[in-house]
Amino acid sequence: MAATPYGVSDRLRLCLPALLTLLLQVLMASPVLTALHYTPLISMLCLFFFRLYAPAAMAYGACALIGLVQDTLSGVPLGVYGTAFLLASFALERVARNILRQPFRLVWVSASGFVLLSFLLALAASKLAGVMMDVQAAAWQAGVTALCYPAVHGLCLLMMPLLPAPAARG
Repeated sequence: MAATPYGVSDRLRLCLPALLTLLLQVLMASPVLTALHYTPLISMLCLFFFRLYAPAAMAYGACALIGLVQDTLSGVPLGVYGTAFLLASFALERVARNILRQPFRLVWVSASGFVLLSFLLALAASKLAGVMMDVQAAAWQAGVTALCYPAVHGLCLLMMPLLPAPAARG
């Protein structure tokens, strides 16, 4: 475990994206923001960014944990967002190489597709859990979430220099 000049290990620095995502989740669930009719799921956008640009820093276990926290904060049955975030992350991994070569506009469109896929998976998981989410509210929330991607992208870019450099493959 290598130490950085600031004394923070690389393993701890790999936890920063998950910690940022969890912090943003809690902030978005604050009473001030929940007064808005449709609050964006910033955690979904953070997952997209870090699974795309720093997959080692956002492991599948972190995706599941973030999904479970989202389930708890949003009041849906446990496992709905956890399952949706994991399945959407698997799908993103399959196309990530193609997305990375695209200009920002197409990355934003891809993020919107990730959001839509995550919401569709969450709707299906909630149906399997016996509780149907409001489809119209989910559609509006997906739209609001997709519109927030440029701001989340910029915030996550600020964190990238704090992450350890990827290990060289030999």
